[in-house]
Amino acid sequence: MDFGVGFLPGVKEGQASAFVGGDVVAIPKGSKRAAVALKFVQWELTDEAQLEGLAKNNILPSRTDLANNKYFESEPRVVTTAKAIAIGYVPWVFHFNDMVNSDASPWIEMIQSAVFDGKVDESIAKAKAKMKEIAAE
Repeated sequence: MDFGVGFLPGVKEGQASAFVGGDVVAIPKGSKRAAVALKFVQWELTDEAQLEGLAKNNILPSRTDLANNKYFESEPRVVTTAKAIAIGYVPWVFHFNDMVNSDASPWIEMIQSAVFDGKVDESIAKAKAKMKEIAAE
């Protein structure tokens, strides 16, 4: 498949930037297994885990210093994507969960309607209106 890769557009402090997102790992206060959890997090960030567990399986490493690696040598577009993480940011939106993560979010409804019903433009317009409504709360 022939595809192009570029930074997702965004703005950070008046400069072009990449939009990225991700999950957060936390060890809850009072955890009975805090030491084991911390040991796992430390291991997950090692070169071995990042390269042999992630990059080897075409998964972007969390560590941007490992963007150039032997597994991505044959595909420079993946390296570009991996490097984009270093300049990316996640915009903060108070109602993000209601807009995107909720099982009944306008985002989910838009994707489902566009994909399964083929109503792309209608789905986008409806989601946009609902997100504006949620943001106005």
